[in-house]
Amino acid sequence: MSNVYPKSFKHIEDRLKAYKIPQQCIHCGTCRTYYQSKFWNPVCPSGQWKLFDPYYLSGKMQLAMGLIKGRIKWSKEIANPFFECTLCGNCSEQCHVVETDGRRPIYELALPLLEAVRADAVANGFGPDVQRKYCEAIVEKHNPYNEPHEKRTAWLKEALGEDAFSKSPDYVLFLGCTSSYRQKNIALATAKIFQKLGLKFTVMDDEYCCGSPILRTGRWEPVADLAKHNFEEVRKTGAKTVVTSCPGCFKVWAHDYAKENYGDVLGIEHDFKVLHTTELLSALLKEGKLKFGKPINAKVTFHDPCHMGRNLGEKALYDPPREILKAIPGVEFVEMERVKNVAWCCGSGGGVKAAFPEFAIWTGKERVNEALSTGASVLASTCPFCQRNLDDSAKAMATNMDVTDVVEMVEKAL
Repeated sequence: MSNVYPKSFKHIEDRLKAYKIPQQCIHCGTCRTYYQSKFWNPVCPSGQWKLFDPYYLSGKMQLAMGLIKGRIKWSKEIANPFFECTLCGNCSEQCHVVETDGRRPIYELALPLLEAVRADAVANGFGPDVQRKYCEAIVEKHNPYNEPHEKRTAWLKEALGEDAFSKSPDYVLFLGCTSSYRQKNIALATAKIFQKLGLKFTVMDDEYCCGSPILRTGRWEPVADLAKHNFEEVRKTGAKTVVTSCPGCFKVWAHDYAKENYGDVLGIEHDFKVLHTTELLSALLKEGKLKFGKPINAKVTFHDPCHMGRNLGEKALYDPPREILKAIPGVEFVEMERVKNVAWCCGSGGGVKAAFPEFAIWTGKERVNEALSTGASVLASTCPFCQRNLDDSAKAMATNMDVTDVVEMVEKAL
């Protein structure tokens, strides 16, 4: 296995070597199920989809070790288990291998390892072609959907009018690619909330993709340029706080860009405060500045997006969306069996929605079924990509489940 990091990510590579990842894996199989649940519920979408050991984390660890030691070489068959995976992190969440210093190395480093292996696969000419194509689209048009860049935020300004956006904003609303071009309802609802609450905000005319889709799929070379461009665009506004309704964007801005993660080696740095929209709304709710005037009479359950949940470790945002939903008049809030750090993935992350659509829908159906079992009529989330795949899955099942976003519910209840 070649050096998977550009000049680069040597500090992460050193951590992987120091803790002998993946040699730490004892192949116990704990990564397959939520052992604390009464039914030992499965947690790994790719493993359950294939029912074949290489698609579980323990199997991927064995493959990674073989690649590192030169016992096996790259092929399509070796690459598939690494790419047909949502990178949800539920497997490493279950791992309790502990080092002598008390650290849980696989829990901490499994996702960086899997991303590193993907980068090595790409460097050796493997990986889904559709991911290569959307990387090219991000470089050329600054979004993975190959849509015209000039239409990214223009539609929102047309919908709300120029007067809705402040010339001296406190907040920059970072829309993200999916809310700009696909789930526009989320971007529109977020902006309307800010407008109704009298918040001074703006959006960037020249917003670029944050880099999440390529960072997760082993094609991270363009990320630094994307980040530097967005940092400069935010600075032009004078705002000190970046708010986004996309957990993928949030994780990149708040976690991946940080110096201790990828920021230092990419040569990028920002001093902005970064919030997910529900963080801000939850704070305003507690301050009495967010008040609901209209009831939503429905039984509602909530899906935790991986990127703003367990992927953030101790900084996971589990409470803000729940606090908001419970405060909306008329809402009867119910939980699913697998929630918070053990929530079943929506099925769309890690490049899966584009490269393995059948797997994405299969995974989404599992989550929709879990939501239906609560008796809820509304499945809410806080992620445009989660909403997209869960809604696609619900429609494929011909259910009446209303798949929505928390910001849409907030906007309706104001």
